[in-house]
Amino acid sequence: MVEEQSVHKFVEVDFAEVTKKKTMLIATKEVLVSKLGPTKPEIDPGKGEIVSEHYSLLPCDLRDLKTLDDAFTKAQLDAKLPTLILAECVLIYLEPTVSRQVVKWCAEKFETAAFVTYEQIHPDDAFGQQMLRNLESRGCPLLGLHDTPTLESKERRFTDLGWQRALAMDMDAIYHQQLDPIDRGRIERLEIFDEFEEWNIMQAHYCVAYGVKDDTGVFENFGFSDRKGANIEKPAIPPMM
Repeated sequence: MVEEQSVHKFVEVDFAEVTKKKTMLIATKEVLVSKLGPTKPEIDPGKGEIVSEHYSLLPCDLRDLKTLDDAFTKAQLDAKLPTLILAECVLIYLEPTVSRQVVKWCAEKFETAAFVTYEQIHPDDAFGQQMLRNLESRGCPLLGLHDTPTLESKERRFTDLGWQRALAMDMDAIYHQQLDPIDRGRIERLEIFDEFEEWNIMQAHYCVAYGVKDDTGVFENFGFSDRKGANIEKPAIPPMM
C-alpha cells in the first residue's frame, strides 16, 4: 500500500479556442488565480495559456503530436513522476491512427502512468446506430468508434501500444458491480426512476477503459475489481501530475 500524497500538478490541454475562454475566465477571478500556487502564474489570454506551480492550461491539437510535446515542455512535466492521464470523450472523436498515436506517445513519454478514457461503445445495435446519427447531426461524428467498438478492443488498444495491462467496463456494470450498494441506494432515492430499462441501455453504450504502465507497484491497487463485481478496496492515491 502506497502512502497517500497530494497531487503535484494538474495539466489540462485543449483546442486553443477553448483554452482562451478558460484562461480569460480564470484571469478575471481572483479566487481562481489564488489557487494556482504561491508564485505568480504566467497567464496569457491571447494564447490561451496558463503556467503555474499547481496548474497549467495549454492549447494543443492532439492531431499534431508536436503541440503535445510543446505543452509537455511548457508545463515542465516530470515524466519520472507517477502520472494519471484522463481523456473524457476525446480519443473517440479522433481518427483511429491519431488516437493510437496519442496512446503510444503517452506510453513512451511517462515511466509510470495510468491512462483512463471515458467513451462510447457498441455502434452496431439499434441504440448505437441512433447515437451515431444524433452526434453526426450535431457535427460531432465519432470517428474512432468502429475502430474500438467493444470493451475488449478498448483494452487491446492499450496493450498493443505499450501499456502493460488494461481493463474496460461499461457504465452499467460499473454502476451495478463497482459502486457501494449504500451509495447506489442513496443515488436512486435522489433520482427516482419509474423505468430503468432505457437508463441501463444507455449506460451499456458508455465505458471506462484504462491502461497501466508500472514497474514500481505504485498503481498496483489502481482500477476496478474483477468483472464479477467483487468488493474492491479503495486504493491509495499515488503522487501524480
